[in-house]
Amino acid sequence: MKREKVEAWIREVAPGESLVAFLVGGPVNGGVGDGTDSIGSDHPADLHIQAQRLGWDPARRISPVANLAAVLTERQLLLASIGGMWGARPKDLLHAAPRGQFRAWWWINDASAAPAATFANVLVAFADGSWAGLGAATKLMGKTVAAAAEAERFVEALGPDGSMHDWRGTASP
Repeated sequence: MKREKVEAWIREVAPGESLVAFLVGGPVNGGVGDGTDSIGSDHPADLHIQAQRLGWDPARRISPVANLAAVLTERQLLLASIGGMWGARPKDLLHAAPRGQFRAWWWINDASAAPAATFANVLVAFADGSWAGLGAATKLMGKTVAAAAEAERFVEALGPDGSMHDWRGTASP
């Protein structure tokens, strides 16, 4: 997704705010949205497995089967659906929360059973009990992709609203 498209979207949905960082990702890596009929991986580092292990209510998940754009401004986090016939762009605002009213956990998943792929995984919990999960591919077939730099900027920009998650330390379900 091009930065210019994200900036144009912010001008529409959050006038007066500026883009700090963004991340575009899918709902899982290694399986399906809720993991119940996964034909893929059920590795502990996979996004859907960590959400299950943390005990988060699947009914409170924001857009469980679609790709999302997580957009950070200096004042808030905006979650958007993805649209665009010619090039991806943020489409509909799905959820927003001011800084300090959400918490994000991130980790690098290079241990999944997905062949030759590495993901930047992010789980976000909101004060109202809703949550979202994104897995952005940073390496495919062993090659670093453009999303890797965006993922680094995003997790750095989270500041005190985010922290690295140790998926290895999460208790089994």
